[in-house]
Amino acid sequence: MKLEQHKNVFYKNIGTYMALINNELKKEYPLEPLSNHIKMVGGYAFKSSHYLSEGIPIIRISDFQNEKIVLTGVKYYEESNDLERYELTAGDVIIAMTGGTIGKLAIVQDGLGKLYLNQRVGKFQVLNPNEFEDEYVYWLARGIQDIVQNLGYGGAQPNVSNKQIEALEFTFPERKIQRKIIAFLNDLKKNKTNGHYFNANVESKISNIQNTSIRLNTIKNDAVLNESLILKLKEAILQEAVQGKLTLDWRTNNPTSVNASFLLKHIQEEKAQLIKDKKIKKEKPLPPIAKEDIPYILPEGWVWCKIGTITSVRVGSTPDRKTVEYWNGDIPWVSSGEVANNFIYDTKEKITISGFKNSSVKLYPAGTVLVAMIGQGKTRGQTSILKISASTNQNVAGIEIFHQYLISEYLWQFFLSRYETTRSAAVGGNQPALNGGKIKNTLFPLPPLEEQKVIVQRVNTLMGLCDKLVEDVQQSQEQSDKLTQSIMRESLEVNTTF
Repeated sequence: MKLEQHKNVFYKNIGTYMALINNELKKEYPLEPLSNHIKMVGGYAFKSSHYLSEGIPIIRISDFQNEKIVLTGVKYYEESNDLERYELTAGDVIIAMTGGTIGKLAIVQDGLGKLYLNQRVGKFQVLNPNEFEDEYVYWLARGIQDIVQNLGYGGAQPNVSNKQIEALEFTFPERKIQRKIIAFLNDLKKNKTNGHYFNANVESKISNIQNTSIRLNTIKNDAVLNESLILKLKEAILQEAVQGKLTLDWRTNNPTSVNASFLLKHIQEEKAQLIKDKKIKKEKPLPPIAKEDIPYILPEGWVWCKIGTITSVRVGSTPDRKTVEYWNGDIPWVSSGEVANNFIYDTKEKITISGFKNSSVKLYPAGTVLVAMIGQGKTRGQTSILKISASTNQNVAGIEIFHQYLISEYLWQFFLSRYETTRSAAVGGNQPALNGGKIKNTLFPLPPLEEQKVIVQRVNTLMGLCDKLVEDVQQSQEQSDKLTQSIMRESLEVNTTF
């Protein structure tokens, strides 16, 4: 693992190392454009309509990975003498000159047979093979990868030209020195440098940068690991909270707290009255809780129920986008992307009274817990608490508490504790989604009201401590990154050519 880390740091810094070598060698060798010794040869614009199921493989940008040619999925073309100049041979170094992987390299392996080079892939063509060790060409190419990426232009589709690469200036030492540089770089990569190679000053500087970068990279990796462990700790805290483990001592000291079964009875009575008063709609009864569906045993005084039994679950909607007078009003309107395990104090968009009245939008009071039912990436299953009255779109379920026996923050913490479980309940093909029925049928562990208050307070305290730890870890990581960048800048404080 340590050697792998050493190699990763080495390859990340290789551009700096080659720049330092080039800068030192220019004291003895003149700077010259690459084109004096190496030409960039572009590939041929093969017509896709002429591709064959067999023939000569065409090497496109997608056909080389990890610095090797990969013939799986390659396209073929008819062999032709006219295409001889585009042939690749073993040992050739090629580079991607366009697209998201611009600067990507490959060395053509032995035993692949005849290959053709496709357009937008460049080949480093040595003019006089007697001047170069084959591997030295590779290290030159490795040294300019970052520069090639920076030279790319064209916005979303970066490109670099042959002339731009050929204009880069290098020193070109004799082969004896090239062999020593190659030996130094390979030994450095393997963490086995020993003695003097070609220039003690630059070797020492590069070795120091490598060793310092390793130490800083270790700090950074430790920070990432620590942040991951803190995330797991937060998950464990939430799990212990909703299982009653976080308040075991409190229950021992408060044996006379009101049993949650009484709370459930009061909730059902209030809900029945609200239905009678036509303040909420009567809904189809939810299926009873099956014994096999109960995930764990609750503490004494707690009770299992369903979200739809103790709350009102509704789904929002979107006023007609084409009707201008429905938008840019004063009523906050939450989209699923804004539901991100957070408190919501404001919204990106707002609707008008007209938009509200002419759609099936619902207005939820502050304290309502929102659940994102659909969305890209992490969105589905994330939750929020409204700190304002607001409406939502149809991809968000609003869980409104219409009584005083459930604290909204405890309900929210429950959903935070089961994020992955909520996500996995989604159904559908390309874009799985939750629905109001799934939310209503969610099993919920209801504690006594006083215990809910203690759970919320303890979870908030512990989460605050975790967030402080994350902040400290991130600051350590930022300092490590800044120090790394500083070292690189200082190492190149003299003028370097590339």
